Amino acid sequence: MGREQLSEKELLQQLGKWQGKDLWPGSRHKPYAFYCANCKSSRKLLLNPSPYSFQRFMQVALTSVFLMLVSWPLFGFRGLVFFVPSWAVFEVVYRARVRAEVKCPHCGFDPYLYMVDVQRARQQMEAHWRKKFEERGIPYPEKGGITQPVKATEAESTEEPESRLDSTLN
Repeated sequence: MGREQLSEKELLQQLGKWQGKDLWPGSRHKPYAFYCANCKSSRKLLLNPSPYSFQRFMQVALTSVFLMLVSWPLFGFRGLVFFVPSWAVFEVVYRARVRAEVKCPHCGFDPYLYMVDVQRARQQMEAHWRKKFEERGIPYPEKGGITQPVKATEAESTEEPESRLDSTLN
């Protein structure tokens, strides 16, 4: 019972010293930082967009060796062929994770889709903004600057457009 009881304030001060620090001192992971091409917001990816590294190669190699050993009675040394499908599965999963992470949460810009099909990227961004406007209950501005037609009152509908313009200028 030689431990002292820390007050809540002292405990928060102790924890504050650890904020922003890496708990694993040997960590070599640095986030991939960039700016969104559309809205210029600062972004950080935890995954490096390039999946090629020695560590990744060793992960795939160990996976294929494990699969070879599990299927040894069927294939023998021919089980080393598992390396190619293992690498293909790894590539698909890794690139899907990076693509999901690289899409901007602020404006909906997807650089991968933009490189493939500009029109689809624009449609996807428009859908993103429509959803954001709808969540806030604001009408989405349509092309041409008119959001929704405003119903005129009976007095305004009988006036000619030129007389309405003159009344607004005075």
